[in-house]
Amino acid sequence: MWPKLLLEILPHLSRLVPAADTYLSTRRKSDEALQAALSSLGDEVRSGFADAAKDKGARDRELEVQIAALKGLAAELADTRCVTDQLETRLAAVEGRLILMTRLLWALLALSVCGTAVLVFRAWH
Repeated sequence: MWPKLLLEILPHLSRLVPAADTYLSTRRKSDEALQAALSSLGDEVRSGFADAAKDKGARDRELEVQIAALKGLAAELADTRCVTDQLETRLAAVEGRLILMTRLLWALLALSVCGTAVLVFRAWH
């Protein structure tokens, strides 16, 4: 029974083998093309990651330089604030003295006017 069945299937197999061979060779070519494309894509991704790592390293170094500069500016700003506070204290003291001197000058002017008035009044009488 099996041999008879095999003899009946052999003509069909002889037609299927070239079709299968064509299919498998086409499939192999498309698989090779896909593998090459994936390999190329992998190389591009690795290259992109390497470039990104270089860029990140450069940005990190620049950021460190900027941080150092900002720390220096912060120290200078703190010094400037300290000096400004001292100057404000001194300016308040100078303003106090200026107000006192202005009052004394007004008092001196008033006394001078009174003294002049007394001298004029005595000179007429």
